[in-house]
Amino acid sequence: MKPVRYGVIGTGWIVERFIQSAATVNIPGSAEPALLCGGVCSRDRSRGEAFAGRNGIPQVFTSPEELAGSDLEAVYIASPNALHYPQSRLCLSRGKHVLCEKPAAASPDQVRELLSLARERGLTYMEAMMTTRLPQMELLRQALPSLGRISFARFSFCQLSSKYPLLEQYDRGEGPLPNIFNPALETGAVMDIGIYCVYPALALFGLPEGLSAHAVRHENGIDLCGTAVLSYPDKLVELSYSKIAEGRALSELQGDQGTLLLRQISQLVGLERIDRQGNREELFRAPEGELPMRHEAARFYGCIRSPENHRPLYEEDGRLAVDVSGILQQIRSLCGMPF
Repeated sequence: MKPVRYGVIGTGWIVERFIQSAATVNIPGSAEPALLCGGVCSRDRSRGEAFAGRNGIPQVFTSPEELAGSDLEAVYIASPNALHYPQSRLCLSRGKHVLCEKPAAASPDQVRELLSLARERGLTYMEAMMTTRLPQMELLRQALPSLGRISFARFSFCQLSSKYPLLEQYDRGEGPLPNIFNPALETGAVMDIGIYCVYPALALFGLPEGLSAHAVRHENGIDLCGTAVLSYPDKLVELSYSKIAEGRALSELQGDQGTLLLRQISQLVGLERIDRQGNREELFRAPEGELPMRHEAARFYGCIRSPENHRPLYEEDGRLAVDVSGILQQIRSLCGMPF
């Protein structure tokens, strides 16, 4: 197998983190890197050149069309949410494999369309959700039977946004609206971090038979924080998420034989099991210096270079992306979101 040369759309911190993570992935059975970043796309050439210089990237593009027409084989997309669907469609139509940051698109129909387009052209299209690609996800699945009958689960991700001071300034009429709180860009709490709660819920338990949701919204209609309850015949799964406060509560899964605790839902770290007698067992602790995005990068490479070996995982990833997008759409609808 040979390396995959890819380009990136965006110059934010998440792109830099992905490049660093992808650089740690090697071709199976070799010390040769599997993924090589060959270009960055930024509307601002000076910003793109500065980013390229910091990360050793040889080419700078100033439009997605220019990148899509290049000789690069794949694209990692980390632009504002509202651009994910059109840019993914553009790159797939030009023969590029696509790994797109979450959320992949605002509707399940759009996700299905992109998956179909990739299939027609023999390409890989994936949503960049690191949580379900982490090896400890399998540890979590394996631990479920030890809990006995699971009747309740709570997945919580509440993180005070670094852009919150800018939102406060905007509310005082002293600055522009930050992108992450702009409904025109298909953003908000559930789309940005609530998705980290939806993914493990559906990965572990499948689609619910019922759903209720509530949100605290900004005057522009975007959700600042919210809760949702997924109802199953034998259990309830509560999701809570916020971009305007720092949460301290653990995520947990409760069964009649024990409880699983999760300190951080996005990276599945701090995984601990407590039995009925109160005995505690640590199931996973993140290694020092771990770059969790490396696992989604490795999955992307594997699906490109050995698609037949990865087909069951790839198809399951696609089904899950569609289902998650559908749940997000239902939550937004129930909460009166403007898109």
